[in-house]
Amino acid sequence: MSSGKARRRILTGVVAAGLLLAGGGVAAAVVHFLTPDDTPGVLAPPAVASPSAEPSDKPSPTPTKKKPKAKPSATPESSPDATPVDEQAADEQEAAPVRFQPGAVAIPAQVQVGQKITAEATGWTPQPASTACLWSVGGEERDNLGSCTYTVALDDVGKVVQVRLTAARPGYAKASLLSDATAAVPQPSVPRPSCKITLRPGVEHVGWLASCGIKQDPNVTYTWTWVDIDTGETITQEGEAGYTVGPSMWIRGSHKGNRVTVTVTAQRAGYRPAEFSTTATMPEDYVPAG
Repeated sequence: MSSGKARRRILTGVVAAGLLLAGGGVAAAVVHFLTPDDTPGVLAPPAVASPSAEPSDKPSPTPTKKKPKAKPSATPESSPDATPVDEQAADEQEAAPVRFQPGAVAIPAQVQVGQKITAEATGWTPQPASTACLWSVGGEERDNLGSCTYTVALDDVGKVVQVRLTAARPGYAKASLLSDATAAVPQPSVPRPSCKITLRPGVEHVGWLASCGIKQDPNVTYTWTWVDIDTGETITQEGEAGYTVGPSMWIRGSHKGNRVTVTVTAQRAGYRPAEFSTTATMPEDYVPAG
């Protein structure tokens, strides 16, 4: 019996070794064998060392440090299509209109009622291609439809005149400049009349027909006053039918040899009146009406 058990152990060991070799060391072979007391036992597979890596002539790579992640920027990055800031500013600068170098706005320093005055841009660089004007008189704007020409009115008397000129030219920004003010507009005077006394013999009355005619303005009122300087008498035609005091006056024979003067007064509303006087000496002898 002992020799039979020995053979079984040997046979069992041979079988276990074959299983281990057939499994390549990966699968574990469990072999039942009889212990000395014929109790089955478990034969654990021997530990198999893992194959070591073959030596290499190449040096091992040096471990590299990981790059820190970039922090997000507060300013958003521009897109590839965005125009650089400097180029954009340059484009805007090129597109901006050029500015004038203003000179002055010239108007006369002294003006009169009825005078037509024109505002001119002088000394501007470059010279404006066109101008528009806004006039003011005594600080009040006058609607002149942008014209740079203005006619001084009677209502402007006692006030100063000023104008704001706006210049324009293609490619240039519009520019405005205020002129100096004129002196206060003076009150106008009626043109002074002038005449010469002429005499001719009377027809209906004894004496002379004196005349002092003038070229009359329809806007002006004229009056004539005839006076005998030597007697101080104001000569009238009171009581003489069909005649009134005017540029022509009957001088009776009683005034012969005396000096007679005529004063012509011209008046117009808003204007200062004007006077003109002239004197003639009556003949010593009168010619009676024929």
